[in-house]
Amino acid sequence: MRTVARGIAIALAVALAACGGASSTGTSTSNSYQGKTIQLGAILSLTGAGGVYGPSSQKGMDLAVEKINNSGGVNGAKIALDTKDDASDKAQSAQVAQTLIQQGQLLALLGPTLSNSAVAVHPLAESFKIPILAVSTTGIHIVPDCNFPKTDPCKYVFRDSLGEESAIPTNIKVYSGRHPRQDHDRGAQAGIHRPVPWRQRL
Repeated sequence: MRTVARGIAIALAVALAACGGASSTGTSTSNSYQGKTIQLGAILSLTGAGGVYGPSSQKGMDLAVEKINNSGGVNGAKIALDTKDDASDKAQSAQVAQTLIQQGQLLALLGPTLSNSAVAVHPLAESFKIPILAVSTTGIHIVPDCNFPKTDPCKYVFRDSLGEESAIPTNIKVYSGRHPRQDHDRGAQAGIHRPVPWRQRL
């Protein structure tokens, strides 16, 4: 819940800054959003292979929106979140994104759930200049090179999670440092042993 709420706050900050409004969920001198509705869209994998992740993200987003709105909204504006299922399909994810964007009411997008879908959706959001925040993707070519193989950085695509190139080596290093004996015992139970130098076998 905390991570999703933070993601929505980041998305709002980015979107409001891009649109020239206040850049936080606090009070604003201009209060240009007072009494208005901030429309956000979310593209999640509620079914299909990503269905083990999408529903929990949806619940977290809904709770975050409820909490923010009950606390006075954003500069007086309420948040409306339109969540769509992409069925864990890359092509469908891009189609859903285009439909949401072309409705013309979106301030920002959240998602998609899967990295494979993100590489199709994020360049689309970039081309329409719609801020989009990846909330669970860890694959490569998400940030900042969403238009890979082009090297120019994307300006409207953001991510609140570590990429695989950072997360995997760090997690392995941390886990190995904390549980060296446990890892050895598990390997022995599975019949996996470190090779013994041939001289020690004699």
